[in-house]
Amino acid sequence: SPADFWQRWNQPVNLLLWTLVFRRWGRRAPLGALLVTFLISGLFHEYTAAIASLHLRGYQLAFFLLHGLAAALTWRWRPQGAARAAGHVGTVAFGLATSPLFFASLVPVFADLVAFYPHGPLLPP
Repeated sequence: SPADFWQRWNQPVNLLLWTLVFRRWGRRAPLGALLVTFLISGLFHEYTAAIASLHLRGYQLAFFLLHGLAAALTWRWRPQGAARAAGHVGTVAFGLATSPLFFASLVPVFADLVAFYPHGPLLPP
């Protein structure tokens, strides 16, 4: 499930956000703490993408809020048997379908690199 995927992804950041956000509010409102955690992660990613591209576009925030909603919807879902395989396929399909939001912030960065290095950074002009 998306919740299971994000729980296993990037363990150092996961532990940091769990310690700073989820542990403080998770007992009283676990789904709210989960959404706030994704909001903070989205804001951090949006900030770093804005620094790299010199534009604030909102794609990173949209990506993480969408994945936060998916994680909240699948938070307690523990599929067994054939449903587990379907969950794996669905999670990968969801990730692939929403990946353009994540990578859209990087397009201007790479476009600037191509403009700066039209023949490639290591090739002579």
